[in-house]
Amino acid sequence: MATVQLASQTPDQALVPGPALQELDLPANSFTGGSGQLTYTATMADGSALPNWLMFLSTPTFGPSFLLDLAAPAKNQFSVMVTAADVATASSATETINFTVAGPVVSDHTPDQTWVVGQKVSLALPADSFNDFGLGLTVKATSLPSWLSFNATTGTFSGTAPATAGTFAVTLVATDAAALSTSESFLISVQLTPSYTPILQIQTPHQTFTQGQFVELDLPAKAFIDTNGTMTYAATLADGSALPAWLMFLSTPSFGPAFLLDLANPAVTANAFAVTLTATDLTSGLSAAENINFTMLGFPTVTDQTAAQVLVPGKTMSFALAADTFTDPQGQSLSLKATGMPGWLAFDATTGTFSGTAPTSAKSFAVTVAATDAIGLSGSETFNVGFLSPPVVAPTAAQNWLPGVLSFTLPADTFTDPNGEALSYAATRGMSRSMLKLEGRRCSP
Repeated sequence: MATVQLASQTPDQALVPGPALQELDLPANSFTGGSGQLTYTATMADGSALPNWLMFLSTPTFGPSFLLDLAAPAKNQFSVMVTAADVATASSATETINFTVAGPVVSDHTPDQTWVVGQKVSLALPADSFNDFGLGLTVKATSLPSWLSFNATTGTFSGTAPATAGTFAVTLVATDAAALSTSESFLISVQLTPSYTPILQIQTPHQTFTQGQFVELDLPAKAFIDTNGTMTYAATLADGSALPAWLMFLSTPSFGPAFLLDLANPAVTANAFAVTLTATDLTSGLSAAENINFTMLGFPTVTDQTAAQVLVPGKTMSFALAADTFTDPQGQSLSLKATGMPGWLAFDATTGTFSGTAPTSAKSFAVTVAATDAIGLSGSETFNVGFLSPPVVAPTAAQNWLPGVLSFTLPADTFTDPNGEALSYAATRGMSRSMLKLEGRRCSP
C-alpha cells in the first residue's frame, strides 16, 4: 500500500481584508496514497497553533478547509502547514501554504507643499488618499512641527507657518481595522518670500479618441496649483509648434482650460501625439508644464478599390479581393463582410473570394464589403457587378443574286456589341440552299 504523498501543491493565496469570513477549500486531490482514509491537521509554519482568526476544519463530511476572519489578522503575511496522515500505513505528508493579506494602500499621494513665513495654512487630504478595502481607516500624522496640527477626523492640517524658513517632512500612517497599515511622506517648504511657482498637482491621463468625433476635454480644476492663485495657460504641441487647426485650446477667466478637438476634420489622421500645457504665474512669470499624450484611432480605409466586375451570364465565376483592399491604421487584423449580393453569389470572408454561377437572367447589382478591426471600427467599399449582353443584330435584307461571281459587303452596323467589344464573323449555309446564315461573335470570352 503506497504511502501518503503531496500530489498537488496549494498555490500562494492573495486575499483582500473584509468584514465577512472567507473560506479556502483545499483541492480534493492535494494528497494521495495511503488507505484512502486520511486525517488532516494544520499549524502555523513554525509549528505553533493557529490564531483565533484562522480556523481549520476537517470532518468526514466537510473540509479540509480554512475559514479566515480577515477583519482581524495581526499580520499581512503568514504561512501555514497542513499535514495529511494515514493510520493504516503510518505515513504522512505535509505542504506549506503562503498567505498575503492586502493592507491599505496609498492611492492619491499628497504633493509637497510650499508655504510662506507667517502664512496661515489649511491643507485637507483628498478623500481617496488611502484605499482601505472597506474596513475603515484611522490616519495619524507623525513628525509634525509644533506649529502644525492634524485633525484625524477631517484629515486636515492647520496652523501658522513659523517666522523662519525651513523644510519639514511629514509622514501619514493609515491603519485599518485588521491592524494592517501603510504610510506616505511629503515635504513642507517654508520660504521667506512667496515663489509663486505653479505646481502640477494632477497629471492629465492619456487620452484616446476616435476619428469622426467632436470632443471637449476639460482639464481638472486643480491640475495646477499656485499660492498666488493667478495663472494663465498656454498649449503647444510637444515639439513647441503651434496646435493644428482642428485642435483648439481655450482658457478664459470663465472657461477652461479645455481642449476642443474636431476629429471629423479631414486633416486628422490616426496617430499618436503629445501636447504641452504650460501654467504661468502672472506675478512672478514662473511656470510649470505637463505633457498630455493623445492617441487617435482611425477607421479602416480603402487602399485598393475593387474595380467594377463584368460577368458572363450562365458561366461560373470566381474572383478575390486584393490583399491590400483595406488598411487598418492600428495595424489590427480585419474581418470582412459582404452585403447586397444575390442568392447565387457566395462570399468567403476568410479568403475574401466571391464565387458562383450567374443565371442567364442575371441583372446588374452593387456589392458592399465592410472591414472591421478588433476594436470595432470599420470601413467599407462598394463596387458594381454587371453582365455582358449578346451582340445586337440589324437584319440584312433578302438578296437576289444572279449566277456567277459576286461580291457583297454587309452594312457596318449589321452587328453591334453593347459592351464595346471587338467582333469576329462567320457565315454558314442555312436550312435551304437559298439561305445563308451570318453570325457575329465577341472576340473575348
